[in-house]
Amino acid sequence: MIDDAGFKLAMSHFASGVTVVTTEHDGKPYGMTVASFASLSLRPPLIIVCIERNVRSHDAIAAAGKFAVNILAVAPPMQRYAQAALARTLLDGGKREPALELAREAAASPALSELSEGEALVRLTLAEALAAAGLDDEARAARTEARERLLARAAKISDPDLRARFLDVVPENAATLRD
Repeated sequence: MIDDAGFKLAMSHFASGVTVVTTEHDGKPYGMTVASFASLSLRPPLIIVCIERNVRSHDAIAAAGKFAVNILAVAPPMQRYAQAALARTLLDGGKREPALELAREAAASPALSELSEGEALVRLTLAEALAAAGLDDEARAARTEARERLLARAAKISDPDLRARFLDVVPENAATLRD
């Protein structure tokens, strides 16, 4: 489940455009482009996607009971954040291999360095996916790099109280600093 801050951040970066909605039903993938996508509520975090009933993907999405919304590469840095959020969802569902693949893709992007918000989530998710896959040495290295990058960003915050809140209150930042 995405937290309030992550949901607001993701929704704030999508003013308008095209998304791709995907699902899997009975082992078969389904997908379609959708322009009618918007946030509906913060609590609980809800979105609305409008799909005509006569479209084949509609029935597959309804039967699967779940779907993913992919925001196209108009904002590549936010795409990395979205990939990390999806990878965390996959991890929570016990799907380690696809989570690791997605986390690696998100972290390997050159656009990651452009990500002003969410970099910690991308790096933390990679470390957690590596650990879940039993790749302990890689997981330790990824967590060390995540911690170093986070502390370097925090060092740029001159106000000690703001810096402490940045490190302690933002969930992925606090998790990155935990052992």
